[in-house]
Amino acid sequence: MALPDHVVEILDSIGQAAVEVSASFDTLRAFVGVWRFNPSDIPGGIKRYAFLGSHDVLYVLRRFEVNRELIDRDLDVHPEQLLTLQCITVADVAIAESILSTWLPSIGDLGEPRHCDIPI
Repeated sequence: MALPDHVVEILDSIGQAAVEVSASFDTLRAFVGVWRFNPSDIPGGIKRYAFLGSHDVLYVLRRFEVNRELIDRDLDVHPEQLLTLQCITVADVAIAESILSTWLPSIGDLGEPRHCDIPI
């Protein structure tokens, strides 16, 4: 399974694709996000991600839940408020696709972050 063309286009232009998914409780909302970036664009990024080898593109995958009230009240969401957080940085798009396929019914559900309420 490959990333759908529209997801690749979103990552090329915006750098992030996201979608809301089912949460474990009614009081929570859950999201899956994927960020694509060049580690050399981040101060200290090459050293920070050296364990992945030398790559021009890395992917950060996140699945998390957050208290519904924080989003409903349009409050800032801080990293420590992300519940059931799973965050993985990978260098291979095939690995990213494999992980996303376990988190999502369809990778094609990913879209522009502005189309969902992802708080990060």
